[in-house]
Amino acid sequence: MALSRPWAEFRAGSVTWWINRDFDEPDLRSRLGAADKLMTAPAQRITRDAAPRNTEVARAEWNGTAVYIKRYRRKNLVQTVKDIFRPSRARRAFECAFALNGHGVATPPPIAVGEARIGRQLKESFLITKEVPYSKTFFEYRALAKHKAEIRILMRALARTLAKLHDAGFSHSDANFSNWLVTGPAFPQPNLLAIDLDGVQRKRFVSAKGAAKDLHRLVRYMSPYERVWFVAQYSRAREQRLCARELNRLCQDWI
Repeated sequence: MALSRPWAEFRAGSVTWWINRDFDEPDLRSRLGAADKLMTAPAQRITRDAAPRNTEVARAEWNGTAVYIKRYRRKNLVQTVKDIFRPSRARRAFECAFALNGHGVATPPPIAVGEARIGRQLKESFLITKEVPYSKTFFEYRALAKHKAEIRILMRALARTLAKLHDAGFSHSDANFSNWLVTGPAFPQPNLLAIDLDGVQRKRFVSAKGAAKDLHRLVRYMSPYERVWFVAQYSRAREQRLCARELNRLCQDWI
């Protein structure tokens, strides 16, 4: 059963690691064996906004491969207790990446995930992904677009990608413009990748109400006309068509 999974498991000190079999090499295992050094030089810390966070991100180059390392710290007492009985956020994001890719929603290649536990209590965890070259966030491309036609191309691609994600039975509680990468030429057919998967959860079915809960985080930044158009594109792309007018009203209720 374990061999059917796309990752291999090994333990190094207090950290249990799961490695994508496509990247499982002695050099990688050696690096992961020194978890306390993953975030230190020559790795470069990524500066983010000043809001308090329970995560840190660093970029490193390992044998010519650029990677991002995300370290998760304990969040609060409630989450600490829950993490005794469930995989860490890092591991859930790691497994989610494989699941999304299997349903045609691309993500940066997941390389490895590690959990450091004392008994069953989670101390910290690590998620390592491969950098996607020649890419920018959707937010950056949208800001750089020179014509309305370019913005429409981007927005249509995002609407269809979100529809595909919801059709596959996943919700995304943080589907903002910065959590999508655009790779390669952005026009005329942008290729989108979902990043920062902490907010992605498996659901049996994403209803119109569930879709509105996700979509309102995007459409609240749009003009009324753009919002109606985006919601219509999304509704049309769902396998089970939704009423765009009703969905727009539900989004507005959330806003």
